[in-house]
Amino acid sequence: MSKVEVIYSNENNFCQYPSQCEPQRTYAELNCSTNELYSSYSSEIGNSTSMDCFHNRALRWQISPWMKLSSINSLLEEIKPIAQKVLDGYSEVYNGRNYVGVLSGEVDVYEREIERLCDEYSSDPDNLFTRWRWSELVEDRSIEEITDQLKKFGSVEEFEKFEKNYLEEEDCIEGKLIEYLADLVEYADTEEDLQAFPEWLWKLPRIQEALEDGWDKETVQKFVK
Repeated sequence: MSKVEVIYSNENNFCQYPSQCEPQRTYAELNCSTNELYSSYSSEIGNSTSMDCFHNRALRWQISPWMKLSSINSLLEEIKPIAQKVLDGYSEVYNGRNYVGVLSGEVDVYEREIERLCDEYSSDPDNLFTRWRWSELVEDRSIEEITDQLKKFGSVEEFEKFEKNYLEEEDCIEGKLIEYLADLVEYADTEEDLQAFPEWLWKLPRIQEALEDGWDKETVQKFVK
């Protein structure tokens, strides 16, 4: 008998393309052909579906794109025993053109139970993250407090992942935020203030430009390698 294998996520599913007003649809999926249960987002814009789903070899249940990573994995764990019941009644047949999935037993009951779990998790605020403005993090704070926040990230890539999950698009590293940080660099009171910024920040061209605008060449060379 085939056993369901949970493929736990290592990051949340949030994805919003620049040209779109809403994030991509996200889902939990049981691929009956591979026995895998996992979560992901649709890379296609619109209501397209995968060939596995089209041929009933995989089943999907929609979940919130805002769901936290820990909640996604908890949901998959709860779905697993019900998904096993679905898999137990699964078989594939060749219809002359493709292999298609055939489900037997009380599959409708099991699917509704999985759908209920997905809805419960997606509607619970404790399972969701929200996006907010950078100003909510830095407003009325000293430069020391702001740099302490930035030091939580070890690289530009780590910070960009944080932006993707939590910051509104206009506050991303290519938007208002970079100009805010550039002003802090250009008009910093002392070189000690500059030293408080994480090293990864100096790799950004806009920050290098602000440093050159506000400081002498000798100081610039200390930070831009």
